[in-house]
Amino acid sequence: MKTINRILFFSGLAMLVFVGNSCESDDIDPNDYRFSCFIDGKVFVPEDGRHGETDFSDLLNTKSPSSTKGLTISKQRGYIRVKARNSSGDYVFFWIVDYEIGENLLENSYGRRQGSDAFNYATAKQNNKRYLSKKNSGSVTFTDLSTSPTGTFEFTLYNENDESDVIKVTRGRF
Repeated sequence: MKTINRILFFSGLAMLVFVGNSCESDDIDPNDYRFSCFIDGKVFVPEDGRHGETDFSDLLNTKSPSSTKGLTISKQRGYIRVKARNSSGDYVFFWIVDYEIGENLLENSYGRRQGSDAFNYATAKQNNKRYLSKKNSGSVTFTDLSTSPTGTFEFTLYNENDESDVIKVTRGRF
């Protein structure tokens, strides 16, 4: 009987440890933020604390983005760029040219701007590694372009030094 009780006790203890460790306690609700996405299933939000607000027009930068952290949305004639940086210095960035309401593909993307070439691309920095978009590796869908652009995005990004190291940016919204 003692053996059965010990087996039951240790089995129950093992289940508690397993269940406790398998549940992630993410206190971040992405719906509270102007910008959010999931990177390989983990929530990513900008550092600047701009959550729970209803007026985001101050985020629109019509000149040059000077923010080194938080969220910057820059809408220029011919392109829109969005950059969100967290407190660790990790970021998500995308640049869309000749934007329009609806889906804008990263169809000629090389993960960075190349001279005067204008094309859509995305990049991210995660854990001190830079990830770049490739041709047809994602899209940005604009739902509103009035005061401050809003929409959704998804990308597959590739480590610039090791293409087998891939991150998935999903359920993005801004």
